[in-house]
Amino acid sequence: GLFGSSEFAVRLPSALLSVVAIVLLYFLTLELTGNAWLAFFASMILLFTEPFFMFGSRSTRMDTGTVAAILLATFSLVRGVKRERWLIGIGLGIGIGVMMKSVIGLLAIVPIVLFSALFGHWTWMKNRFFKYGIYLMFFIVVPWHIYESYRFGSAFWDVYLFGHIINRALGAMQTAHYFKNLWNYVQPWTALSLALIPLVMLSRTKDHAKTVAQFGLLSATAILLFFVLIKTKIWWYLLPVYPFMALFIATALFHMGEHVLRFRLKYLTIICGILLVFGAKITITNGFVGVYQQNKYLDDQKNIGLLLWPNNNAEKIVICCWDHQESIKFYSEQSPTGVIQGGYIPAEPHYFIIPTRSLAELYRTTILYTIADVVYGGQYLTLLHAPSPAMLLKSK
Repeated sequence: GLFGSSEFAVRLPSALLSVVAIVLLYFLTLELTGNAWLAFFASMILLFTEPFFMFGSRSTRMDTGTVAAILLATFSLVRGVKRERWLIGIGLGIGIGVMMKSVIGLLAIVPIVLFSALFGHWTWMKNRFFKYGIYLMFFIVVPWHIYESYRFGSAFWDVYLFGHIINRALGAMQTAHYFKNLWNYVQPWTALSLALIPLVMLSRTKDHAKTVAQFGLLSATAILLFFVLIKTKIWWYLLPVYPFMALFIATALFHMGEHVLRFRLKYLTIICGILLVFGAKITITNGFVGVYQQNKYLDDQKNIGLLLWPNNNAEKIVICCWDHQESIKFYSEQSPTGVIQGGYIPAEPHYFIIPTRSLAELYRTTILYTIADVVYGGQYLTLLHAPSPAMLLKSK
């Protein structure tokens, strides 16, 4: 690639796509409200939403690209009401989203349907440019699926459809997980949203800003409920929620300030500025400075990954009690193939990664690891090379 295989090169696409998402939210808000100041405020709320900032600036995942794709599809519909050629972008956005994150890309349908219902625009469904966009979507999505099916046969669908989609969607739910994280890590925006929801819903004043706020709120809520209802709970799954949350906050504040409380624009601007400063302080402190000052385990992950690189998948890599594997995967060019649960120990020699603080407990309960070699002993993580259980008998 242009920047080689460096860590910077791997993180760059996610960072650029997060910028694209912020720009698309600006133009979506501008198209919905006609207010450039309001559009800027919404885009800055998204920028200073801690999880979006963290995963956008540091992540190697394509979730921010999925967010950009969903916003592209939504903006194309809103823009297409006046300029029908933009309706092609609906299919384009959905197609890109599906290629980046499978069925998550289809979540673009949620804001599309809600916008059409709230604003009474359904004629786009019969428009020829929308149909062209659907053809474009299939052109983007189908070839890759055909190629993977030809290359891997039924194994592709077993892993792709049943492993990654159906199995992750079905199973026991932990509904409190996301709500707890939203409260802990998406401030001040979560608290502000909860305060604004009853004010907007109970407001008797009807204006365009209120309808846009309802569109943002319903879109964010519907997408959040989708992730709450599926089995797998992963924090960065919620990234598509935040643009519509930002849209709701910006337009709801504008509605309440200008049309209900009758604030002068300069006072409303000061209030929004204070909120942005507060949000920026929390986001930068926790999502940037904190990562490098408090989470020093990143160095341990990098060092372990580099030590594992010569292994080249020859032996299994097992991780226990540790969820952050991205840096290990990147530097080792391998993925952990198992997690020790219920006392299971691989029968063959393997590498074992465990938090250093858990070593004492491990040595008390698993005799095999008392004869394992310590390949790397860091402050936060330890890498062991364990022999097969048969070697334990020989050592006695």
